[in-house]
Amino acid sequence: MKAIIVSVTLLFFSGFFSQVFGGPQASQELQRYLQQKEKEVRIQNAAFKGFSTQRGKLFYLSKQKHRKSGELRSCTTCHQVDPKTAGETHVGKPVEPIAPVANQTRFKDIEKIEKWFRRNCSWVLERPCTNQEKGDFITYLFSVQ
Repeated sequence: MKAIIVSVTLLFFSGFFSQVFGGPQASQELQRYLQQKEKEVRIQNAAFKGFSTQRGKLFYLSKQKHRKSGELRSCTTCHQVDPKTAGETHVGKPVEPIAPVANQTRFKDIEKIEKWFRRNCSWVLERPCTNQEKGDFITYLFSVQ
């Protein structure tokens, strides 16, 4: 029974991004990463129904007031409202587009994904991102056309 569930899950994720969104397809490594994040979310919340492009977009666009500086920060502070557009950091360094449709090198290396979640969640949210936020964020970005 477990083998059937795993097979169905892998089949679902293998075409999930390209079939549902018509955009680039996630690598097998990223699919496994998202499956692991989903398992971890379900352990904490049995009612979890899967990652959401809508929640991911809201997360991407939401602004947080920084406790010390008082400035408003969001993903769009560096990445722009349109994730297909290049941006720049608060110190002026260029940032390549974050949407996989515009930058096919994004989300290819799990270590880099985690590195940037650590840095950027800390800078924007002043806390680590949750597994659900990570999954929603990636799901949203793969939906961008």
